[in-house]
Amino acid sequence: MRFDPERHRRRSMRLKGYDYSQAGAYFVTICTQGRACLFGEVVDGEMRLNDAGRMVVAEWERLPALFPNVVLDAFVVMPNHIHGIVILTDPADDATDGATAIGATISGATTGGAATGGATTRVAPTTAGDDATPVGAGLVPALSTMARDDAIPVGAGIVPVPSVPAPSTPAQSVPAPSVPVPSTPAQSVPAPSTPAPSVPAPTLGDVIGAFKSRVTVEYTRGVKTLGWTPFDKRLWQRNYYEHIIRNEEALNRIRRYIVENPIRWAFDRENPFAVEIESEETWLR
Repeated sequence: MRFDPERHRRRSMRLKGYDYSQAGAYFVTICTQGRACLFGEVVDGEMRLNDAGRMVVAEWERLPALFPNVVLDAFVVMPNHIHGIVILTDPADDATDGATAIGATISGATTGGAATGGATTRVAPTTAGDDATPVGAGLVPALSTMARDDAIPVGAGIVPVPSVPAPSTPAQSVPAPSVPVPSTPAQSVPAPSTPAPSVPAPTLGDVIGAFKSRVTVEYTRGVKTLGWTPFDKRLWQRNYYEHIIRNEEALNRIRRYIVENPIRWAFDRENPFAVEIESEETWLR
Protein backbone atom coordinates (compact mmCIF):
# COMPACT_ATOMS: atom_id res chain seq x y z
CA MET A 1 0.00 0.00 0.00
CA ARG A 2 1.50 3.32 -1.05
CA PHE A 3 1.73 6.29 1.27
CA ASP A 4 -1.39 8.42 1.44
CA PRO A 5 -0.72 11.81 3.12
CA GLU A 6 -4.33 12.16 4.21
CA ARG A 7 -4.74 8.63 5.46
CA HIS A 8 -1.34 8.19 7.03
CA ARG A 9 -0.80 11.70 8.37
CA ARG A 10 1.13 11.48 11.64
CA ARG A 11 -1.19 12.51 14.47
CA SER A 12 0.27 14.92 17.03
CA MET A 13 -0.08 13.66 20.58
CA ARG A 14 0.65 17.06 22.16
CA LEU A 15 -1.49 17.45 25.25
CA LYS A 16 -3.58 20.54 25.85
CA GLY A 17 -2.51 22.40 28.97
CA TYR A 18 0.62 20.29 29.41
CA ASP A 19 3.73 22.15 30.57
CA TYR A 20 6.38 21.21 28.03
CA SER A 21 9.08 22.94 30.07
CA GLN A 22 8.83 20.46 32.91
CA ALA A 23 11.31 17.63 33.34
CA GLY A 24 10.55 14.61 31.19
CA ALA A 25 11.55 12.52 28.20
CA TYR A 26 10.12 13.24 24.76
CA PHE A 27 10.25 11.33 21.48
CA VAL A 28 10.52 13.84 18.62
CA THR A 29 10.17 13.51 14.84
CA ILE A 30 10.97 16.42 12.49
CA CYS A 31 10.38 16.11 8.74
CA THR A 32 11.62 18.08 5.75
CA GLN A 33 9.14 20.12 3.75
CA GLY A 34 7.48 17.96 1.11
CA ARG A 35 9.41 14.94 2.45
CA ALA A 36 12.37 15.89 0.26
CA CYS A 37 15.29 13.48 0.74
CA LEU A 38 18.20 15.85 1.45
CA PHE A 39 20.37 14.20 4.10
CA GLY A 40 21.59 11.01 2.42
CA GLU A 41 20.21 7.61 1.48
CA VAL A 42 19.51 4.21 2.96
CA VAL A 43 21.58 1.41 1.41
CA ASP A 44 21.15 -2.19 2.56
CA GLY A 45 19.39 -1.14 5.75
CA GLU A 46 22.10 1.38 6.65
CA MET A 47 21.79 5.15 6.60
CA ARG A 48 24.58 6.79 4.62
CA LEU A 49 24.77 10.47 5.47
CA ASN A 50 25.89 13.11 3.03
CA ASP A 51 27.54 16.37 4.13
CA ALA A 52 24.17 17.92 4.92
CA GLY A 53 23.23 14.91 7.04
CA ARG A 54 26.46 15.17 9.01
CA MET A 55 25.74 18.84 9.61
CA VAL A 56 22.32 17.90 11.01
CA VAL A 57 24.00 15.48 13.45
CA ALA A 58 26.43 18.19 14.57
CA GLU A 59 23.64 20.70 15.22
CA TRP A 60 21.64 18.15 17.19
CA GLU A 61 24.63 17.31 19.36
CA ARG A 62 25.15 21.04 20.02
CA LEU A 63 21.78 21.43 21.76
CA PRO A 64 23.01 20.70 25.32
CA ALA A 65 25.49 23.58 24.95
CA LEU A 66 22.62 25.89 24.04
CA PHE A 67 20.21 24.55 26.65
CA PRO A 68 21.87 23.36 29.90
CA ASN A 69 18.76 21.44 30.93
CA VAL A 70 18.76 19.28 27.77
CA VAL A 71 20.08 15.71 27.73
CA LEU A 72 20.11 13.80 24.44
CA ASP A 73 19.38 10.12 24.04
CA ALA A 74 18.90 7.93 20.96
CA PHE A 75 18.94 9.78 17.65
CA VAL A 76 18.95 9.04 13.93
CA VAL A 77 19.03 11.11 10.75
CA MET A 78 17.00 9.63 7.91
CA PRO A 79 16.91 10.85 4.27
CA ASN A 80 14.06 13.28 4.96
CA HIS A 81 13.45 13.34 8.72
CA ILE A 82 15.05 12.85 12.09
CA HIS A 83 14.00 10.88 15.17
CA GLY A 84 15.38 11.70 18.59
CA ILE A 85 14.76 11.51 22.31
CA VAL A 86 15.08 14.79 24.20
CA ILE A 87 15.21 14.70 27.98
CA LEU A 88 14.48 17.94 29.82
CA THR A 89 15.90 18.06 33.33
CA ASP A 90 14.99 20.29 36.23
CA PRO A 91 17.25 23.39 35.93
CA ALA A 92 17.91 23.24 39.68
CA ASP A 93 19.54 19.85 39.21
CA ASP A 94 22.22 21.37 36.99
CA ALA A 95 23.94 22.86 40.04
CA THR A 96 25.01 19.38 41.10
CA ASP A 97 27.28 19.25 38.04
CA GLY A 98 28.88 22.55 38.96
CA ALA A 99 26.99 24.20 36.13
CA THR A 100 25.24 27.52 36.59
CA ALA A 101 21.49 27.22 36.78
CA ILE A 102 19.54 29.19 34.20
CA GLY A 103 18.99 32.79 35.15
CA ALA A 104 21.22 32.49 38.22
CA THR A 105 24.18 34.60 37.06
CA ILE A 106 25.10 37.01 39.90
CA SER A 107 27.42 39.89 39.41
CA GLY A 108 29.62 40.67 42.41
CA ALA A 109 30.91 44.18 43.27
CA THR A 110 34.30 44.90 44.83
CA THR A 111 34.55 47.82 47.26
CA GLY A 112 37.93 49.49 47.63
CA GLY A 113 39.18 51.92 50.30
CA ALA A 114 40.99 55.25 49.77
CA ALA A 115 44.12 56.36 51.70
CA THR A 116 43.68 59.43 53.88
CA GLY A 117 46.68 61.83 54.37
CA GLY A 118 47.25 64.00 57.43
CA ALA A 119 46.83 67.78 57.16
CA THR A 120 49.57 70.19 58.33
CA THR A 121 48.34 73.37 60.11
CA ARG A 122 50.56 76.37 59.68
CA VAL A 123 50.52 79.37 62.10
CA ALA A 124 51.49 82.73 60.64
CA PRO A 125 54.13 84.64 62.70
CA THR A 126 53.21 88.03 64.21
CA THR A 127 55.44 90.72 62.73
CA ALA A 128 55.69 94.49 63.20
CA GLY A 129 54.99 96.82 60.39
CA ASP A 130 57.73 98.67 58.53
CA ASP A 131 56.54 102.06 59.97
CA ALA A 132 56.75 101.03 63.61
CA THR A 133 58.16 103.76 65.86
CA PRO A 134 61.40 102.81 67.69
CA VAL A 135 61.21 102.77 71.49
CA GLY A 136 62.46 106.09 72.97
CA ALA A 137 62.00 108.07 69.85
CA GLY A 138 61.30 111.83 70.56
CA LEU A 139 63.34 112.11 73.82
CA VAL A 140 65.57 115.16 74.32
CA PRO A 141 69.20 114.05 74.62
CA ALA A 142 71.04 114.83 77.95
CA LEU A 143 73.57 117.67 78.18
CA SER A 144 77.17 116.76 77.83
CA THR A 145 79.06 116.39 81.11
CA MET A 146 81.62 119.05 82.33
CA ALA A 147 85.25 118.09 82.78
CA ARG A 148 85.76 120.51 85.71
CA ASP A 149 85.25 119.67 89.37
CA ASP A 150 82.49 122.28 89.66
CA ALA A 151 80.80 120.91 86.81
CA ILE A 152 77.17 120.66 87.12
CA PRO A 153 76.27 117.21 88.01
CA VAL A 154 75.08 115.24 85.14
CA GLY A 155 71.46 115.71 84.71
CA ALA A 156 71.12 118.75 86.97
CA GLY A 157 68.65 121.35 85.84
CA ILE A 158 67.38 119.23 83.09
CA VAL A 159 63.70 119.48 82.67
CA PRO A 160 62.39 116.01 82.64
CA VAL A 161 60.77 115.03 79.48
CA PRO A 162 57.51 113.34 79.97
CA SER A 163 57.57 109.72 79.00
CA VAL A 164 55.83 109.21 75.71
CA PRO A 165 54.78 105.70 75.15
CA ALA A 166 55.54 104.24 71.79
CA PRO A 167 52.48 104.08 69.60
CA SER A 168 50.96 100.70 69.54
CA THR A 169 51.00 99.36 65.99
CA PRO A 170 49.05 96.22 65.54
CA ALA A 171 50.87 93.50 63.66
CA GLN A 172 49.49 92.89 60.26
CA SER A 173 47.47 89.72 60.11
CA VAL A 174 48.71 87.31 57.46
CA PRO A 175 46.04 84.78 56.57
CA ALA A 176 47.06 81.18 56.93
CA PRO A 177 47.28 79.33 53.61
CA SER A 178 44.12 77.48 52.69
CA VAL A 179 44.58 73.78 53.36
CA PRO A 180 41.93 71.56 51.81
CA VAL A 181 40.18 69.25 54.19
CA PRO A 182 41.06 65.69 53.23
CA SER A 183 38.19 63.92 51.58
CA THR A 184 37.07 60.91 53.55
CA PRO A 185 35.24 58.40 51.37
CA ALA A 186 31.79 57.53 52.55
CA GLN A 187 31.50 54.03 53.81
CA SER A 188 30.02 51.71 51.23
CA VAL A 189 26.57 50.60 52.26
CA PRO A 190 25.67 47.33 50.55
CA ALA A 191 22.52 47.50 48.50
CA PRO A 192 19.66 45.40 49.74
CA SER A 193 19.78 41.89 48.35
CA THR A 194 17.48 41.57 45.37
CA PRO A 195 16.78 38.09 44.02
CA ALA A 196 17.73 37.59 40.39
CA PRO A 197 14.70 37.65 38.10
CA SER A 198 13.53 34.16 37.33
CA VAL A 199 13.96 33.10 33.72
CA PRO A 200 11.43 30.57 32.45
CA ALA A 201 12.93 27.19 31.68
CA PRO A 202 13.05 26.50 27.94
CA THR A 203 10.22 24.40 26.59
CA LEU A 204 10.50 21.48 24.22
CA GLY A 205 9.26 23.83 21.51
CA ASP A 206 12.11 26.25 22.25
CA VAL A 207 14.66 23.46 21.84
CA ILE A 208 13.20 22.12 18.61
CA GLY A 209 12.73 25.63 17.22
CA ALA A 210 16.40 26.45 17.82
CA PHE A 211 17.48 23.20 16.17
CA LYS A 212 15.33 23.75 13.07
CA SER A 213 16.50 27.34 12.74
CA ARG A 214 20.21 26.54 13.05
CA VAL A 215 20.01 23.67 10.58
CA THR A 216 18.13 25.88 8.10
CA VAL A 217 20.84 28.56 8.30
CA GLU A 218 23.64 26.03 7.77
CA TYR A 219 21.81 24.20 4.99
CA THR A 220 21.13 27.48 3.18
CA ARG A 221 24.83 28.26 3.36
CA GLY A 222 25.56 24.82 1.93
CA VAL A 223 23.20 25.44 -0.98
CA LYS A 224 24.96 28.72 -1.80
CA THR A 225 28.56 27.63 -1.35
CA LEU A 226 28.71 23.83 -1.56
CA GLY A 227 26.12 22.92 -4.14
CA TRP A 228 23.69 21.17 -1.79
CA THR A 229 20.24 20.34 -3.15
CA PRO A 230 18.00 23.44 -2.90
CA PHE A 231 14.75 23.21 -0.95
CA ASP A 232 11.37 24.70 -1.80
CA LYS A 233 10.59 27.78 0.34
CA ARG A 234 11.32 26.12 3.67
CA LEU A 235 13.58 23.29 4.78
CA TRP A 236 11.37 21.81 7.52
CA GLN A 237 7.68 21.20 7.88
CA ARG A 238 6.07 23.92 9.95
CA ASN A 239 5.32 21.68 12.93
CA TYR A 240 6.91 18.63 14.52
CA TYR A 241 5.69 15.44 16.12
CA GLU A 242 6.32 14.60 19.76
CA HIS A 243 5.32 11.91 22.21
CA ILE A 244 5.71 12.03 26.00
CA ILE A 245 7.61 8.98 27.22
CA ARG A 246 5.89 7.78 30.37
CA ASN A 247 8.08 4.99 31.72
CA GLU A 248 11.31 3.04 31.35
CA GLU A 249 9.69 0.31 29.28
CA ALA A 250 8.40 2.79 26.71
CA LEU A 251 11.79 4.54 26.67
CA ASN A 252 13.62 1.33 25.78
CA ARG A 253 11.03 0.43 23.14
CA ILE A 254 11.36 3.83 21.44
CA ARG A 255 15.15 3.63 21.59
CA ARG A 256 14.97 0.39 19.65
CA TYR A 257 12.58 1.92 17.12
CA ILE A 258 15.03 4.80 16.49
CA VAL A 259 18.09 2.57 16.14
CA GLU A 260 16.31 0.19 13.78
CA ASN A 261 14.68 2.91 11.70
CA PRO A 262 17.03 2.51 8.70
CA ILE A 263 16.29 -1.21 8.53
CA ARG A 264 12.56 -0.49 8.19
CA TRP A 265 12.96 2.38 5.72
CA ALA A 266 10.98 0.49 3.08
CA PHE A 267 7.99 0.57 5.44
CA ASP A 268 8.54 4.05 6.89
CA ARG A 269 5.59 6.38 6.54
CA GLU A 270 8.00 9.21 5.69
CA ASN A 271 9.46 7.26 2.75
CA PRO A 272 7.83 8.65 -0.42
CA PHE A 273 8.47 5.27 -2.12
CA ALA A 274 7.28 3.01 0.70
CA VAL A 275 5.34 -0.04 -0.50
CA GLU A 276 3.69 -0.60 2.85
CA ILE A 277 3.31 1.59 5.90
CA GLU A 278 4.28 0.22 9.29
CA SER A 279 2.30 1.49 12.26
CA GLU A 280 4.24 3.31 14.97
CA GLU A 281 1.55 2.97 17.58
CA THR A 282 2.85 -0.32 19.00
CA TRP A 283 6.23 1.31 19.62
CA LEU A 284 4.82 4.35 21.39
CA ARG A 285 2.49 2.77 23.92
